[in-house]
Amino acid sequence: MNRPIREGFQTDQPAAATPAPRIAPPAEKWPIIVPMEYSTFNDPSVPEPIRELRLRQPTGADINACGSPVVMNSDGTRFVINDKSMHMMIARLAGILTPIFDTIDPRDWQTAAWRLYRFFLAGPAAWED
Repeated sequence: MNRPIREGFQTDQPAAATPAPRIAPPAEKWPIIVPMEYSTFNDPSVPEPIRELRLRQPTGADINACGSPVVMNSDGTRFVINDKSMHMMIARLAGILTPIFDTIDPRDWQTAAWRLYRFFLAGPAAWED
């Protein structure tokens, strides 16, 4: 006769488990343009200084040549940027020779690296059971 008091808005029906909707990440638009805020490049083959990086879409051949720029850390809890691979990858995608690209300001390098970071993560199909 006496029912226990339950707080909150609860029904007598058990809640049905509904799967969370899948949200697709926004698609990248290529080329990715990264304005250089702290550095410019003087490429002898180009008359004007380079003030922005125009990054083309990476391919498997780029990963084969440069290595994977984003790797999982040793305990599998997070992804980490492999600096050397990312450096070579950005230079390759921008079409800038590595010795010229070596003069980039670290803040501009980080901006370009984080713009590309997400592209090198596994897609949702890799996480399904």
